[in-house]
Amino acid sequence: MNLEAYGVTFVEKAQGLPIKELESGAVLEQIVTQYATYLQTDSMAISASLFIKRYAVLTAAACVNYYELQRGKDNWLDAAHFDTTTFTLQISEGEKLSQMNCWKDYLLKEHLANIVDALAADYKINRRILWENIAVRINATLEKNSSSYEQEQLAEIATELSDPTPQWYGSLKNPLQDYIHAHTAIRKTCCRYYQLEKKEEGMPYCLVCPLKK
Repeated sequence: MNLEAYGVTFVEKAQGLPIKELESGAVLEQIVTQYATYLQTDSMAISASLFIKRYAVLTAAACVNYYELQRGKDNWLDAAHFDTTTFTLQISEGEKLSQMNCWKDYLLKEHLANIVDALAADYKINRRILWENIAVRINATLEKNSSSYEQEQLAEIATELSDPTPQWYGSLKNPLQDYIHAHTAIRKTCCRYYQLEKKEEGMPYCLVCPLKK
C-alpha cells in the first residue's frame, strides 16, 4: 500500500487524532481555526470549505485509489490518525489492520456525512458545496489514472459513486450523484478558494471553478 501521494503515510508511531474524533463539532472548530491560520484567512466559512477539500484528498480520493483501483482490502481508515499540524493522515507501522467490508458505507455514508453536517451547520455552508468539494477530489483521482486503468473500470466506479440511491448509502438520496464524473466536468458550486487573499501563484481560481472566465 502506497498512498503518500494522497497524504497518507506509515510512520513508526502515528501522531494526531483518530479520524473518528473529527466528527465532533468542537474538534472540527479547532481544526478549521488552525486551517484558517494556515490559509491566512479570517473567514471560518472559507476555511471550512477548503478544509473538506483537503480532507477529501486524504480520505475519499485515497480510498478510490486503494479500494477501487488497486482492489485493496485492508481497513487502514480505522488505524488512521489526523495530524493537525501537517493536515495529513498517519498510520503506525506494524499495526494489524482488519479487512474492509464497504469503504463507501464506512467513509461516505457515516464519517464524511457527519463532518459535512457539522461544517454546514456551524459555518452556514450549503451541503451541496461541501459534497461537491469531495466529488472534485474523487474526479481528479479518476482522471489522473485514466491512462493507467481501463476506461470501463473507471466508468464503473463513477457510475456506482453517482448512483441516485445506492445500497451503500442506505438507499437514500446520494449527495454525490450530480457531481461524480470519470472525466473532466464543469463544477456546479464554488468552494470559495478565489476569496483567499493568499493563493498559489498564477492560480486566482481553483482549476474547476464555475466562476472562472
